[in-house]
Amino acid sequence: MEEQALSPHPTIASWNVFEIQNTQTRHIIGYSSHHKFDVITQELAIFEYNPKTKTGRAVTKTGSVYMLEGKPMRFNAKGNVLLKEFMSKNDCLITFVRQI
Repeated sequence: MEEQALSPHPTIASWNVFEIQNTQTRHIIGYSSHHKFDVITQELAIFEYNPKTKTGRAVTKTGSVYMLEGKPMRFNAKGNVLLKEFMSKNDCLITFVRQI
């Protein structure tokens, strides 16, 4: 489910960026403070992250804006129900993008 921009800048915490292997499109998985559960964003158009302040911003191609809070977290694609469902639905494999 894509986190909708119902508030000016919804926040995603405990997050990471992943890439679909065959298309190289990037998405974020993380905890939405607005919905109170993990979400996966639509394809990213802009991704900015400052490791010193542990804050960032992401904008999807559909125009949703997210504020990122905290450092990237580790996810297990095989053990995370949301990621398994995403990969099954999109018939794809993913890799996590290493942050600087």
